[in-house]
Amino acid sequence: MQSELATLTEHLIELSKEITDYEYVSSVPGIGDVTMVELLSEVGTLTQYEHPRQLMKLAGLILRENSSGQHKGQNGFLNVAEGNSEPCYSE
Repeated sequence: MQSELATLTEHLIELSKEITDYEYVSSVPGIGDVTMVELLSEVGTLTQYEHPRQLMKLAGLILRENSSGQHKGQNGFLNVAEGNSEPCYSE
């Protein structure tokens, strides 16, 4: 079964190289082949998104800012992913 899984994984990696966004996504440090297959299979082509916030929403991330009046706090991301979303981990 492990050899079948490895063969399938290699086939998926080869297929992902045919996708237009492969080179763009592969330029991001820390994203390996398996993560790239997961990411591209989940989000599809990146050209269908007009704004990066649409991808952030799909990933379940919202920008959080902690500030009040004159005080400028730190910005960060808050993960609000729903139960059916699983994160892609880098290899």
